[in-house]
Amino acid sequence: MPEFGSHRDGEREVFDRTPIVALLQSAQAATEPRIVVHRIAVEDGRERDPGRAVAAGVELRPGQCLSSAPGGRLGGDGVFEQRGGRRRIAVVEQVEGPHVPVVDLAVRAHAHGESLPADTRSTACNALGSTVVPRSVSYHPLMPDATTTPPVPDGLMLRPFRALRFDATAATGPAQLGARLSPPYDVIDDAELAALESRDPHNAVRLILPRGGGERYAAAAGLLARWRSEGVLVADDEAALYVYECATADGHVQRGLVGSVGLARADAGIVLPHENTMAGPVADRLALTAATAANLEPIFLVYDGGGPASAAVAEAGSREPLATAVTADRVTHRLWAITDAERLDAIATDLAPRRAVIADGHHRYATYLAYQELRHAAGDGPGAWDYGLSFLVDASAFGPQVHAIHRVVPGLAPAEAAERAGSAFTVRALGGSLDEALLALEQAGKSGPAFLISAGAASGPRWLLTDPAPAALDTAIPAERSAAWRGLDVTVAHLLLIRRLWGCEDTEQVVGYQHDVESALRAAGAGVALLLNPTPVEDVVAVAAAGERMPRKSTLFTPKPATGLLIRALELG
Repeated sequence: MPEFGSHRDGEREVFDRTPIVALLQSAQAATEPRIVVHRIAVEDGRERDPGRAVAAGVELRPGQCLSSAPGGRLGGDGVFEQRGGRRRIAVVEQVEGPHVPVVDLAVRAHAHGESLPADTRSTACNALGSTVVPRSVSYHPLMPDATTTPPVPDGLMLRPFRALRFDATAATGPAQLGARLSPPYDVIDDAELAALESRDPHNAVRLILPRGGGERYAAAAGLLARWRSEGVLVADDEAALYVYECATADGHVQRGLVGSVGLARADAGIVLPHENTMAGPVADRLALTAATAANLEPIFLVYDGGGPASAAVAEAGSREPLATAVTADRVTHRLWAITDAERLDAIATDLAPRRAVIADGHHRYATYLAYQELRHAAGDGPGAWDYGLSFLVDASAFGPQVHAIHRVVPGLAPAEAAERAGSAFTVRALGGSLDEALLALEQAGKSGPAFLISAGAASGPRWLLTDPAPAALDTAIPAERSAAWRGLDVTVAHLLLIRRLWGCEDTEQVVGYQHDVESALRAAGAGVALLLNPTPVEDVVAVAAAGERMPRKSTLFTPKPATGLLIRALELG
């Protein structure tokens, strides 16, 4: 479990939602309170490695909060030290239940050529995610109170806004506008970053993944200001909700509303997460938001609609679009604006009693909340920071495609995997083609958890696993978890099959992840490709509604909304 202690015995610890280190009264100014985090979890790259908890000393000085920590930009006296060596620290946004003030911390080497020792990346640690209970302290003016605590919306609220958009006279056609759009920041590798930058000098990737080392956030802010002053980005004349459509090359059409969603933590039951968040991405996006004062890309929300909001989305397709773009992945993006006051009121009334689930963009939503709290803690009161740019899709109409994320265990022979699975599953050897096997997996999944074990070669042997024994499930899966979580295929795959029956350590060094069947087969080699069915949207919603998080790498929603089509500058409301 992460251990927290004051810098010197007797000094107080202050953790709240922001959280903030309390200032002492002026008479006590000579003794400086600091918070020291004694043990934290190692984070390697973009994903948290469930590795060894390591010792560290994160010092936060008066008036600083945990979100101030990332990147070491606190001046000379704000250096974060790791025992036995100096490393920079990033602190995660709250990741578990809303009643937990702080859970999970992460060491992160920030673009300074540092790397963690190999042994810290491979050692198991089972102490993460525990509740931390701070000592109670007396109120201090910098701690949130009735005047600084962010407001909670009455329901699901999606407000119109004046979007910044690329000037239509400069991006003269779908291909030209498409060349200026980017995928979300967290799916872009170095090669794609370079390709996007070369595609157009005004590609939005230059804003969301700016270059410039320690000055990169200031560089992004300067670039955004320059593009606005030069007329590259132009604000719409009036506030609108935007209907946004993504049509893929295979004919799937996804369509929803883009607006400013009212921010609420998970315990409000309005916007529900289904994944945990990690330190580095939240810290990075928070610094970018603070520098640019803008929401540069939307989060992706799904909800169960069917009312006036859904009708407005459906009807938009009959009108001439405001903008059309075609991106390199052959997705066509179209945009319409809704400005009619009566229609906007009907949409607002329809959405108010509903709730939405975050399909993609958990770190961006955590950043919205962190930035909101910083502004309120600074005494700025209600404002544009109480909302965040969001793409809201009715999952029952024009919803996203949901894809399975397959597992790969290269170190386990397929025949042995099938034999071990037989102690708790019905195992059936399959002949025929891979397509026939995948169809059998799909059909079996309609009545319960089902998995396909395949050798790496497409023509190799395959086994279908169905009907897990109830007693085995009860033994492997914690009874205190919700029924929705216990029934997930990914839960059964990891807790019963991979851990208990196969005896594998459930780490990324042992179990790999692939987004398509062909990649999974290639990665498996002579080992196991464990193929899964997609997790239905309604299952994700049920887990989120139960206040729980999906197991990692459970879902992949596509198509993802493009970045750059709509930008929300906070001063435009």
